[in-house]
Amino acid sequence: SQWTNIAEQISGLSSIGADVIRARHRGDYAHLDQLMQNVLPAAMKVAGEDYLQVAGTDEQGRLTWSSLGLPEGGLDLSDREHIRAILVDQLPSFVGEPVVGRVSGRLSINFSSAVWDEDGRGIEAAHG
Repeated sequence: SQWTNIAEQISGLSSIGADVIRARHRGDYAHLDQLMQNVLPAAMKVAGEDYLQVAGTDEQGRLTWSSLGLPEGGLDLSDREHIRAILVDQLPSFVGEPVVGRVSGRLSINFSSAVWDEDGRGIEAAHG
């Protein structure tokens, strides 16, 4: 069904976002480059234009990377509902209310997921 397809696309993009975060955290820049230059763009193309971006924030809610690029001077997203749900409320995942994206400038529904390192410590939130 259409909803199953949407859920699979979101899950796949979230998984790639988690891989990006873990590669950054480990300092595995060769794998990070492969993910950002090949894997993520290909997945975004398959998902279609309804999926605006995949991004990550650090433990303070600052944007650390985005498939759309980073705004000059960085961006604090700690006030966003979908970021607070992961970083403050410590939910494993969350679907937020529609908001205008600060990077995309478009109205979007944000899906966020907690990302843990190999030792089970929370390191970032993947969202898009």
